[in-house]
Amino acid sequence: MSSSSSSSSSSSSSSTPPIPPKTRKRKHDDVALEQQGIADLQEIKKRKLATVGEKYAKKYAMSNRKKAGEIIDWLVSTKQTSNLRSGVDEEPHSNGWWFNWQKVDQIGDDVTLFCASKLRMLADGTTVANEAVSNLSKYRTAVKHFIMKAMAGANNKIDWQKVSTFDTILKDYLVRKKRNFFCEQTKTSGKN
Repeated sequence: MSSSSSSSSSSSSSSTPPIPPKTRKRKHDDVALEQQGIADLQEIKKRKLATVGEKYAKKYAMSNRKKAGEIIDWLVSTKQTSNLRSGVDEEPHSNGWWFNWQKVDQIGDDVTLFCASKLRMLADGTTVANEAVSNLSKYRTAVKHFIMKAMAGANNKIDWQKVSTFDTILKDYLVRKKRNFFCEQTKTSGKN
């Protein structure tokens, strides 16, 4: 009895074609290629080495440069330059000004001042003093991007404790801002 069941199962499996594995849908109808075997291991190592140095995409780096420049320009225009260096020639800089990384812990306060100064206009034309936290966090990310680049440089010996202080200052500010936003939303909607 077992021989007949095994012969029927083998004949049914050979008549139906194997079902291809379902691939996940990707943007722009891209398709994942199957991984090649060990023969291509050297090529994979070469690709890895080529991309290690480019941690950030070019568009992302340009966006960070623009946001950091906005912060510096605002700090210079409001004469809050104690945590900046002037006369900077090497890139990146904004009109000769750039962050003084030795004061990275104090730069956190400058970034929160800048974020607090940001306003937004509602669709009905009224100006509101609470810019969205998601937009403000992009400024924190931009400065952090350049902190990490400065730390990777050989000439900048940045204290991790100061970087931690920078992170804490901005995290606390953005968390409080988000909490205040939700409290305001609850009050205006009439919920307790």
